Amino acid sequence: MYPEASMREWRVRYEGELRPAAAAGKCLPVHMNLQFTTQAPFFYYNRDLSSAVIADSVAREAWNDAFYKLLKHVPEMVEKRIHYEQSGRLTGEVQLAGRSFALQLSGFRDHSFGTERCLSNINRYVYVALFLSDGTSLMIGNLSQPSFFLSSLKVGYVCTLAGVYEPITSCNFELYSYGEKGTPPRHKNFIVQTAKAKYFVQIEEQQSSVRYVGADWVAKIYNQFVACTVNGIKGQGITEYLYKNKNGERPEAVNATDPEWFRRVKSFERSLSKCEEDESEVFFF
Repeated sequence: MYPEASMREWRVRYEGELRPAAAAGKCLPVHMNLQFTTQAPFFYYNRDLSSAVIADSVAREAWNDAFYKLLKHVPEMVEKRIHYEQSGRLTGEVQLAGRSFALQLSGFRDHSFGTERCLSNINRYVYVALFLSDGTSLMIGNLSQPSFFLSSLKVGYVCTLAGVYEPITSCNFELYSYGEKGTPPRHKNFIVQTAKAKYFVQIEEQQSSVRYVGADWVAKIYNQFVACTVNGIKGQGITEYLYKNKNGERPEAVNATDPEWFRRVKSFERSLSKCEEDESEVFFF
């Protein structure tokens, strides 16, 4: 994956094998040559989130001296956690087991970076990305990260066909109502509001997958591919449920298959987390 025009065009290529969704499926040869294009600006979370959802999240916390002192340092903390998203189109050709077909999809790209973005500090989150038949897209999330300073932060926006972002001002999607015990629900209904409109969202799971993230599998993610209806308009999308991996660290049987370069990266990351300097390694990400 690499940019072809700054913040406008990206190339996505892959040539290798992919495993079908069925666990026992045989790997198939796949060749992809795709391009993600956009004319829309990007939605910068540190700047563009509605003050209404931030105020709601702050008001839900237990107010005491410790929390008040923490709030004073929020501007510095936020600058160390950067995230933005950008709506666009993914088009190109895919060759699957010798068959070729054209791909044309609505989608979005997101980019997270910073010096204090650590999966192990996230309690859980749910993220919903929906793409409607009229060209509208919705991104709704709820993040629980008490170590940051909020145990329930709602985020998101509605993006029009013209690429105009409308931040959500309220949402009744609560983490404790959706998959709190570790199993995401197959159906979800909730209401989202912006300054201009209200949206009734209905979601039904079509297919799902599970994966572990982090070099040591600190988190477990359920991805659901869903069908949706928003204010009577049909669409498709994906939901992502992240939980802490309560089963412990990455299995040794998996660690044993790591290539040498990955073991070096893990060792380098541990040295960074312990504030130790390792001058023997230099990595460019």
